[in-house]
Amino acid sequence: DSPAPGLDTHVHVELNKGPYEDKLWWCKTEENGECGLILSLHPPADCIIGEWDIFVKTSAPSDESVNYYLYDHNSPFYVLFNPWCEADQVYLDSADLLEDYVLNESLTIFVGTKEQLNYKHWYTGQNSTYGFCRPFQIV
Repeated sequence: DSPAPGLDTHVHVELNKGPYEDKLWWCKTEENGECGLILSLHPPADCIIGEWDIFVKTSAPSDESVNYYLYDHNSPFYVLFNPWCEADQVYLDSADLLEDYVLNESLTIFVGTKEQLNYKHWYTGQNSTYGFCRPFQIV
C-alpha cells in the first residue's frame, strides 16, 4: 500500500526514452491526435505482478514558469506473468506447454503430502472478467 522506488513498487517512466527492451520499463507514443495521446506502457519481464496505479505528469510552459499537471488514470494497470516472453522467468518455449499450462480453463491441483496425496479439479474461468480479477483479490 506504500509504493517505494527502492522496492520496485514505484517507478518513473519517461515518454519516448528508449531503449525498448523486455527487461526495462518504457512508455512510447502510439498515436498523437488533436484531442489526446495513445501511449504504450511496457513493464519489465521481472516486474512485480499485481495491480498498478498510473499517474501521468505533463508540463506546459507559461510566460514566467512551467505548469505541471497530474492525471490520475482511474483504471488499474494489471501486470501478469508472460510465458510468451523469453525474458520472463515463466517463459515456455513450446506451443503444447502454453496450451496445457496457460490456455486451459480447467486444471488439476494436487494437495496434501507425499503419504496422503489428493487432487481437486478446478475451473479457472480465466477468460472471463471474474477469472481475470479474482487472483488480484486473493493476492
